[in-house]
Amino acid sequence: MAETIEVNVKSAQEYLRKSGINVHKAMPRLLGKLAGQGERMMKRIVPVDTGNLKNSTGSQVFGASGAVISNSANYALFVDRGTKFMKGRFFVERTKQHIIKQLPVETSKIIQEAFKV
Repeated sequence: MAETIEVNVKSAQEYLRKSGINVHKAMPRLLGKLAGQGERMMKRIVPVDTGNLKNSTGSQVFGASGAVISNSANYALFVDRGTKFMKGRFFVERTKQHIIKQLPVETSKIIQEAFKV
């Protein structure tokens, strides 16, 4: 079963819109940055035994509509959330919290770059 991260970016879209930024051009860039950072973060923190869990982590951007960071290893859910025999590692939630913290930072960077002279 795949583990997937979902983060609401509507506040960033509205902030970009209010700043006069073309949301359809800026969102793929913002989502790409966040997805890339999230993928790197998850790969850094997943436990490594054979490397399959790390190698099964990836991200994909769907234009301005969204992005997905996921781990397709069939046992990712058990490693992430734990079992009665093993404590959870919570790499998905930790990655999600990292992305949530980066959302306003990356949004501000896009706005600053748009107004650079």
